[in-house]
Amino acid sequence: MILRDADLSNIGRADYLALLSGLRHEWEVFRDETYKDKKWYKLNYKFVSNHEYNTEVAQEIYGTQHKQNAKTLKKLSKKKKKGKKGKKDTRTGDTISTNRSAQMMFKTALRNHMDLSNLADNKANIMLSVNALIVTIAVPMAAGYVNDAPHLMVPVIILLLTCLVSMIFATLATRPIPMTGLTNQEDIKQGRSNLFFFGNFYRMGIKEYDEGMDTVIKEDANLESAIKRDLYFLGRSLGKKYNQLRICYNLFMVGVVLSVVLFGISYAVFQ
Repeated sequence: MILRDADLSNIGRADYLALLSGLRHEWEVFRDETYKDKKWYKLNYKFVSNHEYNTEVAQEIYGTQHKQNAKTLKKLSKKKKKGKKGKKDTRTGDTISTNRSAQMMFKTALRNHMDLSNLADNKANIMLSVNALIVTIAVPMAAGYVNDAPHLMVPVIILLLTCLVSMIFATLATRPIPMTGLTNQEDIKQGRSNLFFFGNFYRMGIKEYDEGMDTVIKEDANLESAIKRDLYFLGRSLGKKYNQLRICYNLFMVGVVLSVVLFGISYAVFQ
């Protein structure tokens, strides 16, 4: 009894639909059995609904989720595909919740985006520190020699402008995006806002946030839309940040090289 319950513990797990997608792929590859969505879910609903766990421990651990999975399969087996008449629907019916590959790709992409964002912030901090050091130490020292050597005025001004512009772009790269902290229920229902981002809810009351989150998670489509929107806007923010960093590094490189060359020319000509 224990072995039988352990063998079929997967149908009482929260990630059962993801496992079911893998089973479907396995049957297609190794058994050459292909099913349409409705027939596939109907077949598995019949199996899951007829199954009962033998031990009390298994019933306690998997019983509730087992019943929930059966209800989900029943709903999916009766769900009709939407599409225009006369056109063949080429969608496979897989979603993020049922496609393990999609889940892995989203997790990997989100993690990479966060790592790249931290790397960009570190690069911007390096540029701020270097340019602040040049402005506070090198420029005042160089300015002291300008009175005795006016020909050094141009290289000093170029170096100072290079540092200031580089600091501006480095600051823009690390500056937080504007946030309202409020989201109305209509935007949540229409999928125009993402409540998983703190900037969209930090000024909302707990009751409003709770109602909005219930709206998001009760429908798989709303939840998947929130995941995709999170990845999309994180990518846009990351792209803008790296673009500003590229401008910052290019200006710093060109400005410093130009300043050093002008210092050398001024020294050689006027010395």
